[in-house]
Amino acid sequence: MAKLIGRHGSARLMWKAKVMNQRGRRIYVETLIRVPAEDPAGPDAMGRVWALTQNPVDHARWDLRFSRITPKRHSPAAAACLHRRSAAADEAAAQAAEFTYSTTVLPRLSRWFPRLAVSGQGINAGQRLRSEGGALSALRFSSQQWWCPIRSGSGYWKYQLRSDGAVIFLTGYDYEPRGGTPGRLLDAAVFRPLFGWATAWSFDRLRLWAEQGLSPESTRRRAVREALLRGGVVVLAWRINPLAGIAATAAALIIPPGAGTPSARRTRRRPRQPVRDPELLQRLPRLRQPSRPTEQEQP
Repeated sequence: MAKLIGRHGSARLMWKAKVMNQRGRRIYVETLIRVPAEDPAGPDAMGRVWALTQNPVDHARWDLRFSRITPKRHSPAAAACLHRRSAAADEAAAQAAEFTYSTTVLPRLSRWFPRLAVSGQGINAGQRLRSEGGALSALRFSSQQWWCPIRSGSGYWKYQLRSDGAVIFLTGYDYEPRGGTPGRLLDAAVFRPLFGWATAWSFDRLRLWAEQGLSPESTRRRAVREALLRGGVVVLAWRINPLAGIAATAAALIIPPGAGTPSARRTRRRPRQPVRDPELLQRLPRLRQPSRPTEQEQP
């Protein structure tokens, strides 16, 4: 009996340690973008990807994780930290700016079911790397809303220019879940896989926009139509007989989406080699939490 209790206690300790270490499992997504050089006077692949990702309006269009991104102001304090260049650095001056973001979780259905959204604040900085021909962008973000599953986090984008002119666009980010150990459990089972899939799906959506000129709105409609078609076939097959239903379900999960439909499976979800946070992210100052009004300031 004592041996059984000891084994049970060891298993609980191992399970708790695994849960507490979930924060170390950062989300990584990578995609390859080839922009056709049809117009010699037009932007190259790097310029095209940089423009679509650094413009807040365009960013919110292709990134499923955001509904709106609003720049607030440039941050002089952050800029001062970022301009402390090391002797080995060969980089353009990084521009730091603060922003707010919001994500619609559920749209407004009626006056009894209002829109549900999460919002937060962040600070980001981007720079073009002269020696490599690539670019780098880093950010920190946080939310004060108790219903938001993310308390705070940080991450980066890397733009790597290949010899053939294509751009490897990748991200790595991590965050602190809200809610202690129960929150970490829920994050490991639901939210972290969901955020990873949303990031990968959005990266392929961006690729279709940069390569083929398919707007994010059009690819969203294609994805919805294809999902409804697959779901309809599965439901019809199950109404025929269980064997047909199993076959249709497997086919709906295995057959890849169309060429013009975003798909998370087209991206790389594991780095080729161990990665670490870039120096730009390490130099980016942490967010200042909004102060609560004092009794004299309260109306």
